[in-house]
Amino acid sequence: MKRVIGFLSLSALLVACGDVGTSSGSTEGVGDTGGTNEDSGETEAASPSISSISAGSFYTGKRVVISGEALAEAELIINGEPVAVLSQSNDSLSFLVPDWPAGEYSLVLENTYGSMTSAVSYIDALKVDKLVSGGYSSCAIVSDSGGSVACWGKNSNGQLGGGSYDDIQTPVFVSGLTNVIDIDVGYVHSCAVMGTGEVVCWGDNRFGQLGNGTELNSSTPVTVSSLNDAVSISVGFFHSCALKSDATVVCWGQNDKNQLGDRTLIHRDEPVAVDALSDVVSFHSDEKTNCAVKTDGSVACWGQNYQGQLGRGHNDQYDYILADVSALGDATAVDVGSSQACAIKADESVVCWGDNGDGELGAGLEASKSTVPVPVVNLDSIASVSLGANVSCALSDAKQVFCWGSNAYGQLRNETTEDEMSVPIAISSIENVESISAGAFHICALHQGGAVSCWGDNQYSQIGTDTDGDYVLAP
Repeated sequence: MKRVIGFLSLSALLVACGDVGTSSGSTEGVGDTGGTNEDSGETEAASPSISSISAGSFYTGKRVVISGEALAEAELIINGEPVAVLSQSNDSLSFLVPDWPAGEYSLVLENTYGSMTSAVSYIDALKVDKLVSGGYSSCAIVSDSGGSVACWGKNSNGQLGGGSYDDIQTPVFVSGLTNVIDIDVGYVHSCAVMGTGEVVCWGDNRFGQLGNGTELNSSTPVTVSSLNDAVSISVGFFHSCALKSDATVVCWGQNDKNQLGDRTLIHRDEPVAVDALSDVVSFHSDEKTNCAVKTDGSVACWGQNYQGQLGRGHNDQYDYILADVSALGDATAVDVGSSQACAIKADESVVCWGDNGDGELGAGLEASKSTVPVPVVNLDSIASVSLGANVSCALSDAKQVFCWGSNAYGQLRNETTEDEMSVPIAISSIENVESISAGAFHICALHQGGAVSCWGDNQYSQIGTDTDGDYVLAP
């Protein structure tokens, strides 16, 4: 299990190029390959050799491991300048990638007996304007790119939009997509709002959640029918919803729990209006539940309710009638997880409702659920919230990240995968954060300056690293 945070190759990169390298220098009086003398246990004299350099690309400041032979006494030189080594043994050497401009560089390992050289490249940084995580993937609107979108993680349904179906560690640009103003990614599909107000979607389409009047899957974007005035987008498991410029919401896709809000259980392959919903400021969807904040501060939810995530005081499977969350009239923002929801109130405190099996309501309760909002304890001055499958996170005005709930995949970043937390804990090792976004079991943060870091489950490369283990916990 790897215990390192994943910083995506969305910032300055170092890439090993071509062959591992070439060696030079005298080997007179030494063994054929160097290494350990089996009789004496001492390291034989030899020039350094490189067998591998960990990961294909690295952000500035990332720890890199070089594997090889005769590295114990080797000096590391990049672009003619010595680089400090973090750790060093006969078969391994680690260092932090220096902060240098983009360009071609030579990496040299040198000792008394010779040297070995490998070509490396720094690639221009990609900076991010907006970051979203959902399911087992993440996407970002890239700065200074004309509204292009890059995605990474699970891609078995083509939800990354690059035209393939392979999981992707290094962000790939969505095919032919520019002028994007909003983006969301779900478990099996993704959608984006264009500057024109049109919406495009890609990925799985078994319930018509791509909204183009068909049920044909597409690994590249297709245009949603009859929608040209959207301002924001959010997607669930097999459904999609958009906020329109007239402050109403339309949805399409799967509808077995009335998640489309049209008071039917009929799946739709084109948008339909959410019944009796208007004056919407913002909204969010996840799995089969949606919640919207209205101009009067009330919150209306619709869709699945088996854990009480509609906030109405009961946990019937779903409800045909749109209704407001109980005793909540001063909300400014809302977010929905797999089976829980949280809202920020006008005083910047947070309340949550729904599933509490892993403490994801943050109220310190022993109860497995709450069908009405309960206050999150020890949490104030909150700017935003983001919820995953069974974990909840918040970002304070002071740019501090707090999380609570399940820690099965290291989501709480407290050096372990044991024990859930029923009250918030500060994620002190994540700093200078502009926004956070939780997928099912991974979390990503957008930092000041546009860099992205992620942690948690990595079985589909959704952390953006090539770690051998499934979980990414802490530096």
